[in-house]
Amino acid sequence: KNKLSVIASTRLFYNDFLFSFVERLKNTKANFIDGTVKLQYLANDKNSFYLTGFVSHDFYQLDVSSQISSITASSNQYDYSTLNGTLNWIHTLENNAFLRTTFVSSNYAPKIFFPQANSNDVINFESAIQNQSLQSEYSKTINSIWRYSGGVQLDHTTLSPGRLIPGNVAGIQEVKLPKENSFELSAFGNVDWTPSEKISLSLGLRYTQFLLVGAFDEAQYENENNENITSIISYDKGDIVKNYQGLEPRFGMRFKVSDNTSLKASYSLTRQYLQNIYNSTTPLPTSRWKTSDAYIAPQVGQTYSLGFYKNIKDNKITLSMEGYYRTVENVLDYKPGADFFLQKFIEKEVVQGKGRTYGLEFSLEQSKGKVQGWFNYTWSKSQRKFDETEISNRINNNNWFNSDFDRPHVFNSTINFKLNKYNTYSFNFTYQTGKPYSIPNATFNVNNFSVPIYLERNNSRLPAYHRLDFSWRVHNITTKKDKPFNGDWICLLYTSPSPRDRG
Repeated sequence: KNKLSVIASTRLFYNDFLFSFVERLKNTKANFIDGTVKLQYLANDKNSFYLTGFVSHDFYQLDVSSQISSITASSNQYDYSTLNGTLNWIHTLENNAFLRTTFVSSNYAPKIFFPQANSNDVINFESAIQNQSLQSEYSKTINSIWRYSGGVQLDHTTLSPGRLIPGNVAGIQEVKLPKENSFELSAFGNVDWTPSEKISLSLGLRYTQFLLVGAFDEAQYENENNENITSIISYDKGDIVKNYQGLEPRFGMRFKVSDNTSLKASYSLTRQYLQNIYNSTTPLPTSRWKTSDAYIAPQVGQTYSLGFYKNIKDNKITLSMEGYYRTVENVLDYKPGADFFLQKFIEKEVVQGKGRTYGLEFSLEQSKGKVQGWFNYTWSKSQRKFDETEISNRINNNNWFNSDFDRPHVFNSTINFKLNKYNTYSFNFTYQTGKPYSIPNATFNVNNFSVPIYLERNNSRLPAYHRLDFSWRVHNITTKKDKPFNGDWICLLYTSPSPRDRG
């Protein structure tokens, strides 16, 4: 009592049996299960502990035959597992000072299964990302004008790029790509200054150092285009293979124009040492994670933003408009015709260039009354550009093109009707532009086979996606104050047009 509290939840989604009623979906599967446990322990007035655990497992199957590399599958099967744990310790010091220490451990393990036609044999491709992070931060509030904080953080990442397990399938060899181990050490500080009710400033600086350590094999090439391996340098376990370092400044400002109107501006520079390569031209979601090394430099992004915020009708309605612009150096993408599925030296198949994203966001929210809700609209662009001297390595002839994440129009809204203290109705609507993908610019016949020619990247789009959801929540409110449990009944209805209707 007054010491320990526990919250536990779990979800199970299984609708394979529903697909069986539709002929074209009878071999389609989709299910997931996840669970969360949160513990809060108040040891005494100065020490509090918080433990959070999360586990999930997702599986889905599409009844579409596919081929990637030399592997042919009768259907597409995907399996994703996640296991996370977070431990927080908050220690209260004298004079409004706190010491917060956080330890995080996570394991993400995606798998792809390749069932063989007319056989029970299955080829399995698995990969994993394991991460441990320890951070300690000291913060102190001097008075209503000054507040500062600072700390250190250590991250350790073990990347398993991929392992192919052929099982009993003839003609397929087992492949196990070597693991990549890296450490990132950071020191950071932040100062908040509020000289008056009208203005507040926040200044921060972070120093990061990244280390890629062995065991690791580094290929040497005869030219700068990473063609034709001449030799391989083998690093022993624990040896430093490559290191990157740099400063990451950030700045934030809020100016209060009036009692209900304010302006906000910010700037930040960040470095990202773990990158994802995503091939959108194949039916399989074949993404590949890669840590920075001698050939793959970390991404460096700079973000600028400016926003306008206004409260209306005694804070019942909140209106906001914000614009942003972001530039990124060393964006990673695959070369035309690249095959990085089981490639050990992936630098042979990729290029690095620059990216830019920019957009405007508009939001309106009503948070009081029986009818509450909000809607949000964003117009944005996300593009990439690669300057390659070799014609065979050029993407879109070195011109800007839409990235895989380009969504010019996104609209989301939610409306809640509180009929009484027991019943709440909610409507959720979402709309977004279809994602870009590549289609052939032309085709030609070779020995009666149609061969596509791709001259442009992401030159077409999927149909726009939209969905309307309805939920009815019945609150289980009890008058017994000593009752240890309470719960709600929630009925959900999801409605979305089929791809044929959207087309």
